[in-house]
Amino acid sequence: MSKTNQSKTKLIVLTLDAFAPSALGCYGSSWNSTPAIDALAAGGCVWDRLITNNTDATATLEQWMQQDDWMESWKPMGSIELLSDSQKAISLAAKTNFDQLFLIDPVDQSQENGVAEDLESTQFAQLIAAAVERLGEDDDWSVLWLHSDFLRTCWDAPRWLVDAEPLAEWDDEPLDAAETLEAEMLESNQESTDSLDDLPYVFDQTSPPEIQLKADEHPDLIATWMRTYGCQVRLVDELLRVLVTATADDDVTIVLAGTSGISLGQNGWIGYQAGPLRSCHIGVPMIVAGVGPTRIPQVRDASIVPDTIAKLSQAECQLTDVDQWSHHEDVYQPRVVSRRGSTEHAITTPKWFFVEQKNDSHRLYLKPDDINDFNDISRLRSDVVDELSQNADSDGA
Repeated sequence: MSKTNQSKTKLIVLTLDAFAPSALGCYGSSWNSTPAIDALAAGGCVWDRLITNNTDATATLEQWMQQDDWMESWKPMGSIELLSDSQKAISLAAKTNFDQLFLIDPVDQSQENGVAEDLESTQFAQLIAAAVERLGEDDDWSVLWLHSDFLRTCWDAPRWLVDAEPLAEWDDEPLDAAETLEAEMLESNQESTDSLDDLPYVFDQTSPPEIQLKADEHPDLIATWMRTYGCQVRLVDELLRVLVTATADDDVTIVLAGTSGISLGQNGWIGYQAGPLRSCHIGVPMIVAGVGPTRIPQVRDASIVPDTIAKLSQAECQLTDVDQWSHHEDVYQPRVVSRRGSTEHAITTPKWFFVEQKNDSHRLYLKPDDINDFNDISRLRSDVVDELSQNADSDGA
C-alpha cells in the first residue's frame, strides 16, 4: 500500500516527549491547526494506533535508540548523530553506537523569563537551529536524530501562535426547533456561569501542569489548558516547516514520532503521566514523510519504530503492503501491555482497551470508537474482562 522510497540516503528522525495525537490535524483534531505536519502526513505513511508499551518517555526512547539493527543499516552511508535538549536523551545515546552527540542547552525559562516573545527564543527553536546549521556542513551523515522534551518540561511557545479570533455572530435567519432548543441551552449555561471568574484564553504558565480536575471545576478550564498545549504543538508545526524548507534541496526522509502521550482531561487529569492509566498516556503519533500516501489503521506496538527506521535505509522500501494493511486482527489478541507501577497495567487490542488499576478495579473501553476512554463498559462485558484478565496474568502482570 505504501509507495516506494526512491534512493533516500539521509534521514531525520524528530521525536518528542508528551506528544498528543489529539492535537494534530492529521489525527482528527478539531481544536488545533497543524498545516506543516498535516502536509507531511498527506504524502506519507501515518500510524493511526501506535501504542507505547511504557508510559515513561525515557523508557520508550531507550527502547528505540538501543536496538542496533537500524544503526547497522544506516552506518555505511555516513555518521549517525543525536542533537537533543535533553540530558537524559544524551545519556541514553552515550550507551549506543551513535557517532556524535550534541547537547543543545535549553534556554533558561525561569519564572522571571516566562513565555518567549518570538519563535527564535524558545527551547525547541534552539534545537531546530542547531539542526539547520548541521545540515549546512559538508561532512557526510546518514541519520540526524533530533529529540526534545520541551512538551514535557517547558511550555514557552509565544502565545500569539493561538488563534484567538471570536466566533462568528449568529445570522438573522429564523431558527428551527432544534436550533431554538440549543440556543436556549446555551443561554441557560451562560447564566449559570456568569458568576464565575473569566479564565484567560490561554495560560502564561511555562511549567506544564499536573492537575486533578474537580467536580466543581471551572467549565472552561480544560479548554484553556488544551489551547495552551495546542500552542506548543503549533510551535512544533511552525519550526518543522523551517526544517522541511532546509532539506528541500536534499535527499532526506523525515520521521516524526512521539515517545509518550499526555493527558488533556480525558482521565480527569491534565499532565504528563498524570492520573489513572488511560489511552492518552500511551497513544503516540508517527508519520514518515514521502513514503505513501497511506494510513495504517491497525494497533501497532511502538517497538516497531527501530525496524521502520532500518527499512528506510533501503533504496526501495515498503512499510506495509496490501495483505498487511487489510489483515483482520483477532479481537482478543493483546498487542501491548503497559505498566505503571507494579499493579497498574493496561492491555490494548484492536477492539478493546482494558485497565486493571491499583485498587484492583477494572475499566473496559470499546476501541477505536471510544477515543477518549469515556464510557466504561466493564459491567456489561464481564466476558471480555475475564478474557483479558487472563491474558494479563499469563503475561506476568
